Amino acid sequence: MTTKYIDIVEEEEYLVPFDDLDHDAAERLFRAHKGQVSIATPFGGGSHYRLRSLGFVGQFRLTDSLVLRIMPKISIPNLFGMWDYVGGSRALRLLPRDWLGVSSFDALFETLASILLKGITNRIRVGLYKEYVPRTAALPYVTGRIIIPDALYRLYRGHPRLDSSYCDHSYDIMDNRILAWSVHVLLRLGLGSEVLSQGLRRVSRQLDGAVRCTPVKSADCVGRAYNRLNADYESLHVLSKFFIDHCGPSMDSGTHRFVPFLIDMPSLFESFVAKWLSEHLPEDVTLTPQHTVTPSESVRFRMDLVIRDKASGAVLAVADTKYKSTDTPSSDDISQVTAYAALMKTSRAFLIYPSPTRYNAPIQMGNITVQCVSFDFSSCLSESGKSALDQIFARLGAVPYKVSI
Repeated sequence: MTTKYIDIVEEEEYLVPFDDLDHDAAERLFRAHKGQVSIATPFGGGSHYRLRSLGFVGQFRLTDSLVLRIMPKISIPNLFGMWDYVGGSRALRLLPRDWLGVSSFDALFETLASILLKGITNRIRVGLYKEYVPRTAALPYVTGRIIIPDALYRLYRGHPRLDSSYCDHSYDIMDNRILAWSVHVLLRLGLGSEVLSQGLRRVSRQLDGAVRCTPVKSADCVGRAYNRLNADYESLHVLSKFFIDHCGPSMDSGTHRFVPFLIDMPSLFESFVAKWLSEHLPEDVTLTPQHTVTPSESVRFRMDLVIRDKASGAVLAVADTKYKSTDTPSSDDISQVTAYAALMKTSRAFLIYPSPTRYNAPIQMGNITVQCVSFDFSSCLSESGKSALDQIFARLGAVPYKVSI
């Protein structure tokens, strides 16, 4: 069965003919994804649906033969670079630079799968990492420590075997099970060219017998200990986590080369900016993300970022991230961040946008100064972060940043 694709770009409205999106698919989109994509028919009827992403990018299946793809406004390497940074691993920086030139989701997934396959193949060639694993077994010979009560019981029952407790130098450890399961997931997915599929099948046969292929959770891929003998496993594990996250054990096998996923871009933007700023602020300044103030039982304010002086705890400024493209800030955005500044008793407030704005002049709201700041996601993230810090601390009068990522 041939898979058809409907391609749209985030935050832009598209007209899709009824012939391309039948009633059942439209109904499923409305019911299952109404929080990610809006769908409507033109006023007074018509022959097209109006589709618009509500801040999400990614791709998912509507029917067995129809996939909706929502492309980001920024480059795909930047998108997944931010995802990796917010996740805390930042191991994508350890990978070969092959993946930085991709321009589509399919090309990205195939490139990352090829990098993972190459890494596992190289590790098998030099030898998989091994650890001593404690085991207990009834053996016909002595090894390790004999479990006396169990051995005597077996002897009494006429089974002269020695129950022993020992350590086995084994390949069957979690480090390798993660690799085996990721290969299994990719084979079920059917992603990539026939050359890639053949390579995955070959690696699966090589791992079979030495490493058990059992379901692995995404959490098993992070927080692991590495040393000089298994340092190269770190990048393999972050790639495995990527595919396990998006292609869980319930994924059906088949011929469709397709990885379903959705990313909430406003949430990613807010999390990335908060994490980047917190790690690059001067030593005498702290940043509190998601700061909540409750003036009364029925009123609650959640501020994206609050910047404080570390020594005194005084609030230097408040900042609010706005994932939208705009030449000038809206009155609602200005009013919101001004209210936050008044609540925190500070005279400085910032609105952080993901693209440059033409309006760079400070906005005076009584004794509160509101400034627009650009953290441009379409260019180098490190340079954009430095520029954003320069803009912020030009107003605060402090050293702009510590180090670059």
